[in-house]
Amino acid sequence: MIRLENISKSHGGTPVFSDLSIHIRPGRRVGLVGDNGAGKTTLLNILAGDLAADSGRRIVSPGVRIGILRQETGGEDHIPLLENVIAGADHLTAMQEEMNAITDRLHKAESEGNLKAVERLAHDLAEAQERFHDAGGYALEGQARAILVGLGFRPEQFERPTGAFSGGWRMRMSLARLLLSHPGLLLLDEPTNHLDLESSIWLESFLTNYDGSLLIISHDRFFLNRMVDSIAEIEFGKLTLYPFPYDRYVEEKRIRREHLESAAGRQQKEIERQERFIERFRAKNTKATLVKSREKALNKMERIETVKETKGIGFRFEETGRIGHTPVEVIQATVAYGSNVVYNKLDFSMRRGDRIALVGPNGAGKSTLIKLLSGILQPKSGMLKISESVEMRHFAQHQIEALNPENTVLEELISGIPFNAIPRARSILGAFLFRKDEVEKLVKVLSGGEKSRLALAKIALNPTNLMLLDEPTNHLDLKSRQALEKALAGYKGCIVLISHDRAFIDAVANKIIHVEGGRLTEFLGDWSYYERTKEQRLGFVESAAVVEEKESPVPGEAKKSKKEARQEAARQRNERRQNGGLLKKDLATVEGKIEQVEAKVAEVEMKLADPETYKDTALSVELARELAALKKENEELLRRWESLSGQIEAIGSGM
Repeated sequence: MIRLENISKSHGGTPVFSDLSIHIRPGRRVGLVGDNGAGKTTLLNILAGDLAADSGRRIVSPGVRIGILRQETGGEDHIPLLENVIAGADHLTAMQEEMNAITDRLHKAESEGNLKAVERLAHDLAEAQERFHDAGGYALEGQARAILVGLGFRPEQFERPTGAFSGGWRMRMSLARLLLSHPGLLLLDEPTNHLDLESSIWLESFLTNYDGSLLIISHDRFFLNRMVDSIAEIEFGKLTLYPFPYDRYVEEKRIRREHLESAAGRQQKEIERQERFIERFRAKNTKATLVKSREKALNKMERIETVKETKGIGFRFEETGRIGHTPVEVIQATVAYGSNVVYNKLDFSMRRGDRIALVGPNGAGKSTLIKLLSGILQPKSGMLKISESVEMRHFAQHQIEALNPENTVLEELISGIPFNAIPRARSILGAFLFRKDEVEKLVKVLSGGEKSRLALAKIALNPTNLMLLDEPTNHLDLKSRQALEKALAGYKGCIVLISHDRAFIDAVANKIIHVEGGRLTEFLGDWSYYERTKEQRLGFVESAAVVEEKESPVPGEAKKSKKEARQEAARQRNERRQNGGLLKKDLATVEGKIEQVEAKVAEVEMKLADPETYKDTALSVELARELAALKKENEELLRRWESLSGQIEAIGSGM
């Protein structure tokens, strides 16, 4: 499909990468990773043909369309949203223009009575219409609407002009344009950065069924694990391909590094042994030939080079005294923006040790709840009670916009803090990778990731026992996200967070609260537990409401006698027993399948653990794909098992 051979690129005389090669075949799904500044976006632009390499070759198969998610948005500001997105499918627009042109010529030929031309043009039009149909042209508007809804837009926004949307929503629009155009190769640079959790999950589902090739830069490990079958890592100007999803790549890289360091250590011992021999017998004529032979062998020896891993941020959050048993409580609170009521008579309690992740659809009120807890937003009625022991810090979704652009990094950190905390400021900045002269950089020249690190450093500088975090991982690279996870894992205070990074939620939260329709539904567990049980829990709540509504008395309906009621109850019990028996059979079948799949997973993992496997690249890639498919199948079976168990339990409680 597309191949880069021995590509080299420099910026301002500084090499970005050299002799880099990569081949993306049809159907491949590659995650591109590396430290900030490693050249990931540069490589994407070279693949797209938007940037020329200094040397090397770019080879693209004929007819391949390449689409790239750009940071700037396309289309004109006055054009309505839906029209702007549809215009992104320019290959279909060109086909439509071709059909229109043929139709015009056909009408002209008919008016002139040119029967031969009419016959030829009618044939051409039929072929063009068939190509347009096969490319999905007639379903284009429906697809555009579905994609926009999936990315969080509401149908009533479709006719709003593009210029009326903020930067984040315009980026979603750009993503919608790209997905609708359906290129053979999708190049995505941080596609989830401007999405909430629900939209990220929708995008994941969309891309799972995408039949083209993908190359994705992402700092979302959960997303990478589900989306890609291999990882391409740029490190120290070189590219290494690992035929695994992200978590397996991390483990494989660790193993390879350990083996390399071990081999380098053995080689160094051998070099030192040979050097001692040469030094000892250099002056002896009888050993001259042997000494020269060993010197020549040493000079020819290819030295094993090891590299030190680049240092990430490392810090901890300072804590104040022990927090109260119920640090925050919301009692019968009504929260509204004007006439738009978000919560009506809301009750919410936080307990000591709670590490809560708020999840739910876009606009459900997650950020509103955090603003309420922080005191930024006051309830129209009801009460917010905050314990006197609480020392709260709030990281808002747009916290970096609150930084003073004219301050230096150091000035921004120490602004508004007690004098006795100032000596710690430089060490805190060092922990967040602001070292030496970097503390004198102006905030306005910092990258998005650097601004996020600075905003987190301001929280880390001040002791706290309750943190409210609204999308704290935005703009952070993988190492910085993992450092934040580690710091929060060691933090003893309470946490309420919103994040679209499911791996981050899994690592930090011990309680998930689903926010939707002004209601809070609590799940005592991490993201994985929530994902397994949400359908059963949320579905059960909805079905209970339906049953209650159906069983409410209907005016004019005759009341059943006690005997009829007993007979009806007995009939329902028998029906539940029969249903329960069928469900138990299904459960046994699913359990058998789970055992089979887990046995296959163990078999494939054993093959992948054998170093000999990697001598055959095609085999290792195929095994990695098989493992990913088996694990996905196992996840689906476990979800089915969980659902069946819940249904059986519900039937048992109603017997």
